[in-house]
Amino acid sequence: MERLRFRPGVGWGLLGVLLLLGVGFARAESDRPVLIRVPLEGPDQLYRVPLFTSANAAPARILEESALVWGTEETTVALRDAGFEAEPIGRKRADRTYLIVSTDPRADPGGAPLSAFGEVLWRSANTAVLAGMSGAVDSLAGRFDLIAIPERSIPAAPETKRTAPAAPAQVDSAVFHFVHGVDADSLRRTAQDLEEFGDRRSDAGGCHDAGEYLLERFRRFGIDDVTRFDYAPWSWCDNVVAVQPGLIAPGQIVVICGHYDSISRAGPAPGADDNASGTAGVVEAARLFARHEFEATIVYLAFGGEEQGLYGSEAWASHAREQGLDIRAAINLDMLGYLPPGTSGDLDLIGGGPRPDLRELAFATIPLYLPDHPLDHGFLSSGSSDHQSFWDNGYPALFLHEDTGYRNPFYHTSNDRIGPSLNDFDFLRRNVQAAVALVATLARPLRVRITHEPIDDPSLRARSYRIAARIESVAPLWEDSLFVHYSVDAGPDRRVPLRPSGGAMRYEAELPPQPAGSIVAYHLYAQDVEGRTAFDPPLAPAERNRFRVGLATRFYDDFEGEDPGWIVGAAGDDATSGIWERGVPVGTGPQPSTDAQSPTGGTCFFTANGPPGGDAGAADVDGGRTSLTS
Repeated sequence: MERLRFRPGVGWGLLGVLLLLGVGFARAESDRPVLIRVPLEGPDQLYRVPLFTSANAAPARILEESALVWGTEETTVALRDAGFEAEPIGRKRADRTYLIVSTDPRADPGGAPLSAFGEVLWRSANTAVLAGMSGAVDSLAGRFDLIAIPERSIPAAPETKRTAPAAPAQVDSAVFHFVHGVDADSLRRTAQDLEEFGDRRSDAGGCHDAGEYLLERFRRFGIDDVTRFDYAPWSWCDNVVAVQPGLIAPGQIVVICGHYDSISRAGPAPGADDNASGTAGVVEAARLFARHEFEATIVYLAFGGEEQGLYGSEAWASHAREQGLDIRAAINLDMLGYLPPGTSGDLDLIGGGPRPDLRELAFATIPLYLPDHPLDHGFLSSGSSDHQSFWDNGYPALFLHEDTGYRNPFYHTSNDRIGPSLNDFDFLRRNVQAAVALVATLARPLRVRITHEPIDDPSLRARSYRIAARIESVAPLWEDSLFVHYSVDAGPDRRVPLRPSGGAMRYEAELPPQPAGSIVAYHLYAQDVEGRTAFDPPLAPAERNRFRVGLATRFYDDFEGEDPGWIVGAAGDDATSGIWERGVPVGTGPQPSTDAQSPTGGTCFFTANGPPGGDAGAADVDGGRTSLTS
């Protein structure tokens, strides 16, 4: 019988290969990034942590109450050391698409559970994180609100974030005219045009046609730099980008944006309120701004791929970040035109991202131009919009949305049309006016500026009233345009020239003296040689500076010193008693002596002293008239 012998050279070799493969699999597993969920007290909290100023742990998505971060086991430890309750929820797989899915029951009409489309990594009452299988995006879009989790770390936020500019102290005339140039009919036409493209799903022909339409609209306004931004290797409609360069600080960028794709749970997706309304607002802003000059650059953006998870805005915002673009603010418009019948809603201002003071600037600026339009600190119970992509790339962004207290019942349906869904164009107009006020304030219209302190001393003088002003402009002033226009008691308009007063950009004019009691109304006007104009006050001539000319002091006597020449008696006087005399009066029943007392004494003129404590009539004027003349 042959003995079976073990041959170590072969057996141990095979075992060694298997062990090496096992080690290789373990290393491959550990090398794959980990998706970490980080609960937050607020969306700006991560930007205050030094850890997130390096590329080791950059947030992939930042929501109101949590962030998602691609990292390693070391990242989890570092986050916990920084005081966060970091929770690893899954490792990255190349064959999965990672999504934040709204599970708000108001938005979910039923159907297969999320687990049918991939692995649910984490879940709360309204939100889930899904590692989706192939086709998950197409299956879930429309049924749920989706936010894609980028499958790479986004560059970290800058260590030093600029604060928002100071809120304007008064109405700016140029911004005022932009705001009141917003036209409801113009908004309706644009929204109607977009609805008529039919289905505007990102992969539908209607969305591609709508993109061509938007390209042409921006070019027709005179904007030269209008391009497509292709963000997807598949056939989704491109982003449309129009750039209006600033003249003073072109590197500073203000974005106004909205998505033009749409979605429906069933049937076509006309997307009137979501989001032809917001896209129409972006187009309207371009119509108003395009032929004017601003200090900063304005970028008008119409995004595709929003309904599938913010793909278009994420691609553009991360590209901007990689290019080092200095985006000072992004104002996102999404769903601005629905109100339940019989209600009056407010405009919700949502977020701010790494610069929460942007929202406070909006709350201070918008009421200057729309004092009767209510604003509110809005909050989304589920989902998000394209401002999210700017937040996650470290840029300040604000989301303007119709009243979140009322959910549009036609949201993500084939009935999202003008009429039932986009049903209040006056509400839409006012919401777009708010956006226009904010963007124009941030971009700073290039114009002549007048600084003037209105006259606050209305005393009549023998000399004229001096009007002093500082007038600034980027181009030379047209000297023949510089005037103070004024009227007296609503009479005919007159004007006097403003002349250089010796100081840099200092000018003066003189208004002639006016009769006591007159009301003088006036405003200042200036124009530069390139046609830019300015008024002070900004809304002149409808609103003007005003003052009432006071009484002049011509004569004064406290009766305690030498008599300056009072005359008792005049032609025609015939009183027999109660003749005017000067002295210290005694107190009578009807009139106490204290009536004549003052800080300087008690002497006065009176019509005869009666007996102390006397009755009325004991020393009154009898028999006729008595006169006293200064």
